[in-house]
Amino acid sequence: MQFHTMASDIYYDVLEFTKAQRLDLAVKAWEKADGNIAIRKIAQKYDVCYKTLRKRIKGGISKVEAS
Repeated sequence: MQFHTMASDIYYDVLEFTKAQRLDLAVKAWEKADGNIAIRKIAQKYDVCYKTLRKRIKGGISKVEAS
């Protein structure tokens, strides 16, 4: 069994970050893993919505950036 480390492993409490920060960290973790980790697993680890993370990975932008 192989375990992957994520960027959040260096932080003790990911919930200290804002939702936007956690989402950015989740995208970076997914990119670092080269897609070898399920999006749902990363979303759960960073406490962000799976659908939002998936949209962001596929190139979506935030509502703030859109306006």
